[in-house]
Amino acid sequence: MDDEDKLKAEEALEKTEGDDEKKATAETLEEGSGEEAGGSEGGPEINSSYPSDRDAFLLSLLFFEDVVTTLEKFEELYSVSNIETERAFEALKIGNYLVAEEHLTRALELDEKNQNALIYKAIMHLKLNNDEEASCYCDLARKNSPDNPNSWICTSAVFIKEQEYDEALKNLDKALELSPKNVELLINKASCLIRLGYFDEAIRVTYRAQKISHSNVHAWINKGIAYAYTFRVKDAINCFNEALMLDPSNVVAQHAKEEMHRRLSQ
Repeated sequence: MDDEDKLKAEEALEKTEGDDEKKATAETLEEGSGEEAGGSEGGPEINSSYPSDRDAFLLSLLFFEDVVTTLEKFEELYSVSNIETERAFEALKIGNYLVAEEHLTRALELDEKNQNALIYKAIMHLKLNNDEEASCYCDLARKNSPDNPNSWICTSAVFIKEQEYDEALKNLDKALELSPKNVELLINKASCLIRLGYFDEAIRVTYRAQKISHSNVHAWINKGIAYAYTFRVKDAINCFNEALMLDPSNVVAQHAKEEMHRRLSQ
């Protein structure tokens, strides 16, 4: 089956997702899982057993797209106009934070509302574990340019780093309003939802990501992890197999697949 056929199959599955998920959950419970899976009709619920010691390792497999990578992809839409900011950006890419700081300081002295300089300042402090400083520069960037998705992406990165996933979701949703087809943002959102126990919602978000990029390995991994937490082990294995077809050397997918097979053998 080629990629186009797979995508059509995914879309057909999505249309009947609600009924399929309820059926899958009921079948799993009958097999003796003894745990409540999935979300109710009124919305996703946090699994009462989440996370178990046995499953805790799955959280370590979650993929969060690096904020610098995401911002680099936005650069062609939001070009760097100030030469000092451009030099700072080049220094940031190679991890030379001292030089980046010098250029950014000069850039902001010339224009205190320089949007790129504020965002790069936030990234630099985030990389240096100065989360409070990073948050301050994110606030300034959002205040000066609330329609720039980079501002919201940067803030979400701070909250993800601090494991404040509810707040990260709010900022990711704002960024997605401005850039709805950004796959990395959707992957981050799915990861946050899984961390919070909203597994069925995470699966729906990965469907959205795969409509845009069906061959994204990290979307398959996050979807597989979400399936695993709703006790749909075979579906999880299928997702990890898809990830391994795209990237045979992916250690995360391989380890997750092995864990799912261990569950089936118990």
